[in-house]
Amino acid sequence: MIHSTLHKIYSTLKDQRILLSFHGLFSQQIMVEYGRILKERNELDENKRTILFSIFVELTENILRYSTERVASQSDSRGVGIIVVSETDETYAISSGNLVETDQARKLVSYCESLNKLDRDALKSLYKEKRREARKEGAKGAGLGLIEMTRRSDRPIICSQKPLEDSGSFLSISIEIEKSEVS
Repeated sequence: MIHSTLHKIYSTLKDQRILLSFHGLFSQQIMVEYGRILKERNELDENKRTILFSIFVELTENILRYSTERVASQSDSRGVGIIVVSETDETYAISSGNLVETDQARKLVSYCESLNKLDRDALKSLYKEKRREARKEGAKGAGLGLIEMTRRSDRPIICSQKPLEDSGSFLSISIEIEKSEVS
């Protein structure tokens, strides 16, 4: 079956200007290797490469940690999801998607909407405030990732959820970076 759709997948990726994509089980090794490939994009200046790389790492870590679709190995459990890096004439977009609990998806979409309303100074203050807070019991991270991605993005974060019948919601997050400095 895959042979009959492989060209269609290839054409779609090419038409959508997909530079990098991965779907499946996320591991530290995959994250590092794909990140290295992304960081070697020579057409970007060093600052843009660093921003793109850090957002890529943050989104892949979110899948690794928070996806409810998991595959267990002998030593740990890893998340399953998708990450895509694409481009337009003006921007690069890093997009991720994975399954999460519906309530968590709603909260994240709402949180992203509230972050999008803040200016750079307010985001910086919120980031500093969150860094000083003690980590909540059972938390897998400090909760700084979305704030930092919002600070680094050149456009509002696009965060959405698609409720699924029997497995929570599919959460999508997309961050855009301008190819050149905005005047």
